[in-house]
Amino acid sequence: MAFDITIFVLISLLASLASFYVTNNIYFLIAIFLVFLLSFMLFEFLVKKPERNRMEKKNDLSHFIHDFYLSYVINKNINASLEIGSINGSNRLKEQIKLLEEFSPMEKLENLSHYFSSSLYQLFLKTISYYEKSPNVVTKNGDFLLEENNRYIFNQKVLKKNIIGALVEFSLLWTVAFLVLIIMRFAINNYFSSISPTWYYLLGIGLFFLFFLLSIYLFLFAVKGSKKRYE
Repeated sequence: MAFDITIFVLISLLASLASFYVTNNIYFLIAIFLVFLLSFMLFEFLVKKPERNRMEKKNDLSHFIHDFYLSYVINKNINASLEIGSINGSNRLKEQIKLLEEFSPMEKLENLSHYFSSSLYQLFLKTISYYEKSPNVVTKNGDFLLEENNRYIFNQKVLKKNIIGALVEFSLLWTVAFLVLIIMRFAINNYFSSISPTWYYLLGIGLFFLFFLLSIYLFLFAVKGSKKRYE
C-alpha cells in the first residue's frame, strides 16, 4: 500500500510540474496536483485496497495448499503441516491460525475455510479429511489439487510478465507524448506569454492531462480484469 501511494504521489507531482512548465500558471499546477492525487487516493481505498486483500488471500491459499500438502504427505501431521503451510503466508493468515489454537487439528482446517472461502480450499479439505480417515489409501484428489494449484501459480507468473510488458509500453507511449508537449512549448516560445493566459490554451492543456489521467485508470482497470481472468 505504501509503495502504491508513493507512486501515486510521484505521478501527481510530475504531472503538476509538467503542467506548470507548459502554462506557467501556479493555480493550474495546484489544480492538476489535487485532481490527480485525490482521484488516486479514492481509487486506492475504494478499488485497490479490496483488490489487494483479495489477491493476498489468493496467494495465501496457493502457498498454503502447496506447502501444507507436501508436508502432510510426508508426516501425516496436520499441526506440523499447518506450521509449515503458514511460513510463506501473510501476517493475516498467521494471525488466523493463531486464533485456532484451542481447536482440534481438523477443526483448524475447517475454520480456515472462512478465511479462504474458495472451491479449491473445499477440495483441499475433502482430500485431507479422506486421508485422515483412510491414511493408507491413495486418492486422485491430491494429484488434481496440486495440478489446479500449480496452474494458478503458473498463471500468476505469466500475468506478472504480461503486466510488466504492458506497463513498459504504456510508459513509453506517454513519455513520447510528454516529450511532444515539451517540444511544443519550445516551438511557441516567442508567442507563449501572449497565448498561455488564454482560455482555449488552458483548456487544451487541461484536456491533455485529463486524458492522461483517464488512460492511467483504463490501464489500472485492465490490469484488474486480467487478474481475474488469470485466476
